[in-house]
Amino acid sequence: MAPESKKQRLVDSEDSLCSNQSDCNNVSKIEEGSTSSKVVRNVSAPESDSGNERNSSKPQKRSSSPSFMTDSSVDRDQYSHIPHDINNWERKHIEKLNIKVSFRPDISPLQLISRKIQKTGLTKSEVQRIESNEEEKKITSLLYYVQQSKFIEMLGRISYTTFNDLCMNSLMGLDMYADDRYQCSFIPDGLPENLKLWFYRFHTHGKMVAYIIHQLVENKEKGVQNNKCHFQHLFDTFAKMFGLTSVVSFAPCLQMQKLNIMETEVCAAPDIVYSRHCLKSSADNELENSRIVAICEVKNESPLKKDNQITASSGKTKEKSRKQTSTEEVSSSSASCSTDREFPHMSDRLIGHHGGDLLSFYQHSNRCDLIIGLVIQETHVTFTALEMTDSQYQRIKDGSIKNSEEDRPVFTFTKAYDYLKEEDLVNIIEPLIRLGLEQEK
Repeated sequence: MAPESKKQRLVDSEDSLCSNQSDCNNVSKIEEGSTSSKVVRNVSAPESDSGNERNSSKPQKRSSSPSFMTDSSVDRDQYSHIPHDINNWERKHIEKLNIKVSFRPDISPLQLISRKIQKTGLTKSEVQRIESNEEEKKITSLLYYVQQSKFIEMLGRISYTTFNDLCMNSLMGLDMYADDRYQCSFIPDGLPENLKLWFYRFHTHGKMVAYIIHQLVENKEKGVQNNKCHFQHLFDTFAKMFGLTSVVSFAPCLQMQKLNIMETEVCAAPDIVYSRHCLKSSADNELENSRIVAICEVKNESPLKKDNQITASSGKTKEKSRKQTSTEEVSSSSASCSTDREFPHMSDRLIGHHGGDLLSFYQHSNRCDLIIGLVIQETHVTFTALEMTDSQYQRIKDGSIKNSEEDRPVFTFTKAYDYLKEEDLVNIIEPLIRLGLEQEK
């Protein structure tokens, strides 16, 4: 009788329950189904201004959110939830470090890579003077002659929507460009003497790109799976056309880059690293350690599409996707209309993995307060950037992260461009030329 009468008194007297923490805990166990919603809420989430409802002997558990730290209070246990292997990072791990994720389909690749000055050992005025004269003239000439080359003509003859649509019939016009017996050169006519060496490389690797495309399509028709390494080889060969050289050919397994975030050591191993390949050592120690031009991640999967994420039969999925899209940063012009361009084409897993790679190599970037990245999804390339100050970087390592919307590092990525389609290639030629020239500095 005593337990039953106590149970009845607890149900009928909600006000007395809320004044006694121990009784509230008993209610949640004894009368889980019959107590009112008000009682349950008071038990699970006591009011912050009620001193009687807080157990002073046990610290309250902090809720996990993207901005989980402040300057005055650091929860070091949060770092134990960050995977040591950056391959296992997701978007939530980037946001735990107070890094803002920004999908910007309105920003061109050229705008993205041109936002920060490079570390060259020269003053800003000296860099601007050099770039505005010799280098800019060379870039203008290279851009013009690349667009006049038969490589662009060849891509115009490849008709497909996605890579899976390609078949041997789609490549009927490719043989005359790829086969040396046809004596088709990618070196344009009327080329100035000072650009011939650059275009010899462009021609050689362009022929190899045509051959690799042919092999990938042949694999697909024979039922042989094209793995990540195949698409990595294709893009790396394509990038060499524009002077971007990696060590993938003779060192496919790159050494891991380690970074300590408070007491947690994380390890990153990107697929391709494009760095300065000047053999002459620099007298400037800062310049010597600032060699990374771009970090590249490769996936043998096509970019995500909005239709794959939202189905007409699932209102819940629609609502979730709308919320995700609303968190992305888009331009004011594109935000006014709902289009596929506003939907991020990179998964949360890919964002976390690549963002972690950029964070790990940030201190070795050849740019001030910025590191450039590339994400390859089959034949699509997305330009990325992690922008932060040295003080923000140090705060991430120390764990003294500021809970401030105005003072946050930003991970930005553009829309995806299919580099085997003529209409997309024209948007990435100049950025690739500029990144290639950076390796020579």
